[in-house]
Amino acid sequence: MIVWMRKLYLLGAVLVISLGTACQSLPSSNSMVAYEGGYFQIAHSWPNADIQWTQHAVIEFGNERQELLLSSLFTQEKLVVVALTLTGQELFRVRVEQNTLEVLGGDTLPDPRLPLRMVVEMQLALLPESTLERQMRGGLRIRQDDHGEWRRHIYNENERVLTISADEHPLQAQAIKIKHTEYHLTITTLDREIMETSNE
Repeated sequence: MIVWMRKLYLLGAVLVISLGTACQSLPSSNSMVAYEGGYFQIAHSWPNADIQWTQHAVIEFGNERQELLLSSLFTQEKLVVVALTLTGQELFRVRVEQNTLEVLGGDTLPDPRLPLRMVVEMQLALLPESTLERQMRGGLRIRQDDHGEWRRHIYNENERVLTISADEHPLQAQAIKIKHTEYHLTITTLDREIMETSNE
């Protein structure tokens, strides 16, 4: 328990540092990214109350397995995701604002596309289905199954390319499972803090 508390503290500190760090990559004015043969418009704002997540992620690529700690901040102005190794080394950082899409790091991951893919797939799990339909282009579509276990399936034309599942809606679920043909990703929530915003 003490070890996890130290890791949670470290993640919070890294997220604060990342928000105050000067830009180290060229910003993009277009958050439309290639995804599974189509395109996905990454949302730059969170429609609900501001929320900060601390999560443990396990990525399985065939026989390769990698564990990460994720710290994510979703607000009405920005989305920030920072990933660390279990020993505290930063692996990657993604920041999305209205006119900026920054991706730093990720070279040591099994697939360097994973930082952006993880952000896309977090949005595919968390955002309303009607919102996601407007963000998909090039043959991508979504189907949600609410019978029994919560599931969302992502298709390109008629081919299923991704399945997201959880015991309940991912906003409340303890764990989210993402199954792709090339990898499996399991994200377990360690801490979730909903922050009240001031209207002043």
